Amino acid sequence: MSYNISDIKYYNIIGKRAAAYFLDFLILSPIMVISLMIAVYINSLIAINVWSFFSFILIFTFFTFFTFLYGQTPGKMFMNIIILDENGNLPSLQKSILRSSSYFITSIPLLKLADIISIILNSKRRSIRDFAAGTIVVSC
Repeated sequence: MSYNISDIKYYNIIGKRAAAYFLDFLILSPIMVISLMIAVYINSLIAINVWSFFSFILIFTFFTFFTFLYGQTPGKMFMNIIILDENGNLPSLQKSILRSSSYFITSIPLLKLADIISIILNSKRRSIRDFAAGTIVVSC
């Protein structure tokens, strides 16, 4: 399925993107709570490392799976916005993997700030993740 994304009104969704990000964060928060509990209550470096690897795989799979299959994470579904490639199609698996990888890179505070500034300053409201993967986020 291809979308017509030529109209700039489809890109003015900064508030929706922020809300979708927050909703996805809430969905993934049990992973973070378990991580905190393991760090506080288990004195095993091996357990912490195994859980860290497992939680990374879960979060990475969450973003990749939903982006590739639906073009939307659950938060984006709720906010009625979608991730597309620059031609208006759902992202390929390669673009979905690249975009998901970029989530971890832009979780570094200084890069997160650069990511937010990128969304605010360009007309298509593209984040660093979008530039890296060749994607855009638009209103459905």
